[in-house]
Formats: sequence, C-alpha cells, structure tokens
Amino acid sequence: MKNYNLQQRRIRTTTTTTTSNKQQATSNKQQQQTTNMEDINAWYSENVAPLLEQVPPLPSVDFIERKKANKKDPSTSPAPTPEEASQVQEACDKAQEIFVRVADLLGNTPGVTDEQLTDFFEIMAPWFDYTKDLFPIPPDSVLCNAHFYFDTTTSIYETLVGWNTILSDQLRAMDKAPTINFGGDQIPHVTVAMQGFGGEGLGELTEKVRALRDHPVRSRLGMPFFTGNYIMCPVITEEEDHQKMKACIGKVHEFSTEYAHPFSKRIFPTWLKFVKSEDKTVTRAEVRQAKLRNILRNGSANVGELYTPHVTVAHYAGPPLDPTKEADALKIAAIKSTISELYDPSVPYSATLMGLDIQKASIANGSVLKGSIKG
Repeated sequence: MKNYNLQQRRIRTTTTTTTSNKQQATSNKQQQQTTNMEDINAWYSENVAPLLEQVPPLPSVDFIERKKANKKDPSTSPAPTPEEASQVQEACDKAQEIFVRVADLLGNTPGVTDEQLTDFFEIMAPWFDYTKDLFPIPPDSVLCNAHFYFDTTTSIYETLVGWNTILSDQLRAMDKAPTINFGGDQIPHVTVAMQGFGGEGLGELTEKVRALRDHPVRSRLGMPFFTGNYIMCPVITEEEDHQKMKACIGKVHEFSTEYAHPFSKRIFPTWLKFVKSEDKTVTRAEVRQAKLRNILRNGSANVGELYTPHVTVAHYAGPPLDPTKEADALKIAAIKSTISELYDPSVPYSATLMGLDIQKASIANGSVLKGSIKG
C-alpha cells in the first residue's frame, strides 16, 4: 500500500490500544475494534487521503476582496484579470469536485471516524466560507426558503425582533458583521427547507408549499444557543400539534428534493463542522455522515429525521469564532452571557406558527426576504 504523508494536510488516522490486564472478553472485543480501525485507516489512506491532498490552495484574500469590491462598485476596484479569473475558476471547480467525491466516500462508508470527518471539514471549510464569492449561484437556480411564519402582531414576534437587535449590536461591537435584520427586509421564521431550486419549477413548488399555508401549529421557544456563525432558538411543538407539523414538514421535504437544483448538491455548509449528536445512541460521526448523504441526495443537510425546527436569531459573516483562541473564546462567552440574560426560563414563550410559505432567501445567511415571491 502506498505511504501517503497524512500529517502534511492534517489528515489524521485513529489508533486503538489494548491492555493486557483486562479480562479476556474485553481484550477480544478491543482486538476486534483495533482490527476494524486498522481496516478503516487503511481504506482512508488508500481512498480519501490522496483526494484531500489534491485540494488546491485557496485563492488569496486579496483576490476575493478585489472581486467583492469590483462587484459592489467597479469604480473603486479593478476587476480581476481574465487570467486570474480563469485560474481561480479552475481551482474552484476542482475543489468542488473533490468535495463531492470525498463526501460520497465518507458519507457512505460505515466506521468512518469523527476525526477523519473533522479533517475533511477543516480542509474544505476555507473554500466554502466564501461560497457566495467563489461559487456563485447559477442563473437558473433560485435560492429560496420554505418556512413556517409567525403572526407579526404577537409579542413573541416582537421578542424575536428585540433579541436580533441586541445580539446583532453585540456582534457588530466585536467587529463581526451581522447579516440578519428583522427590522428590515428579513423576518423571524422557522426554516423547513432552504436551498437552490430550479427556476423553471419554482412556480409549481411555490403553489405546493402555499397549499399548506393555513396550517397553524402551536409551539414554544427554547433557550437560544450559539453554534458556528449562528445564534439559534429551538422550536418545541406542543404535543397535540406535533403530528400535524411533522406531516407538513414531510411534504415540504418531498417537494424540496423534487425541485432541488443540482448546484445545491455540491455546496458544503460550513456549520457542519460544529454539528453535535443530541441522541446518545447515535455518534456525532454518524450524524455528520447522514448530513453529507442528505446534501448529495436532497440538496440540503437537514431533511427527514435530521430536521430540527429552530429560529435563527442572529448570524455574522465570515469564518466562525474559534473557541481554541483566547480572544475568540472570550467573545463566545460574552455572547452566551447575553443569551442567558435575554432568555427567562420562567416565561413560556408560546408561539403559534401560522402555516407555511416560501420566499427568496438571502445569499449571506439563507434568511427569508419578505415579499420577494408575491402571492
């Protein structure tokens, strides 16, 4: 077998040791685990590592910033030269091709370790942190968000708008650019499916989703949590409405898979790096594998059993804060402290979701752009 330099690209393999002083049954089990781990490491070294070593270097930040500035105002920054643009496009195509191939391998091979998945995410994430700059949405794809919406006249709606304002101000003070403004063209909502859809089928998709518009669901908000670039609030459905909500979600996920644009199956949401398993019977590696399979098959990581309703309260642009860095860890702690001050566990936070709608979504964060699809 070829000897690949795995350390060069931070690609780890996992080793298992056994101890001779345990009972024979335990020793046998450990020996089997070691054998299995050796098999998966050998498979990984042979099939995955060579592909990850081919991931091209990320284009320079200077190129990305010049491209963004030129797009915003051509008079302030020269456009990249045709040669530069061609070279970067070639690198982007290769990075995206490798993502799809490795995601298929890691997502569909039993026994892949969480460490191996983490290495994959860490290598690919820098590319997809700049998705909207490096992987522009094809002209025949429309980014949309199918969602449950709130009654805008209720106190819970005002609460969410207030939380968004406070947390966005805090992010701004930390030199993090908030991207969600519930006081502007975006609205609080519970995303059911957010991805690119084929433009020709958008009318049919809209009609099918809006047929579920008058399906109110009683729910309540859980305590917000901070993960990656997002501050999210869990939505807990009241027991008597749980089956109704589940049925609506199932139908929308069927529609979203049917009308998904192929481009949405080639994009990696970098928050996958931070995914945890909420089920003690399922490992984090298994959850991450399932989300990769969903992306490749459905165009969205969170469909089917992996869907958990939530409201995104705030989001900031750029790479996520790194808890291993002291300065970032202090910012994370400050945000979590603010969340604790905002959320009062003694308040029920009852919220009726009025039904389902679909609107175009913000490229920056996937948030609903109100009134963008009429009707």
